[in-house]
Amino acid sequence: VSPKNALFFSDVLDAGRFALATRMNVMSGDQGDVVLVDVGSRQSVTLVRAGYAGRYVPPGYIVYARAGSMYGIRFDPTRRTVSARLRSTPMTWRS
Repeated sequence: VSPKNALFFSDVLDAGRFALATRMNVMSGDQGDVVLVDVGSRQSVTLVRAGYAGRYVPPGYIVYARAGSMYGIRFDPTRRTVSARLRSTPMTWRS
């Protein structure tokens, strides 16, 4: 079975009405996209291109991976949209 366009779910939003998933475009996770899926209609919208393992972090961020690094992007859970799409920046971890 080809994984192309397969969805791998990573988080649930809005009491189960929506889910974050990675849509695999080819074999590598870095070639996937983070998408928001309307569970009822099964429609999806791409939030992040070339990313995977998206998770919602309150009060309004999507954290995702790309090329072994973690990134964050602003996400409006009411409108279900991202902003500053081109300005995602690597996250810095502190111990």
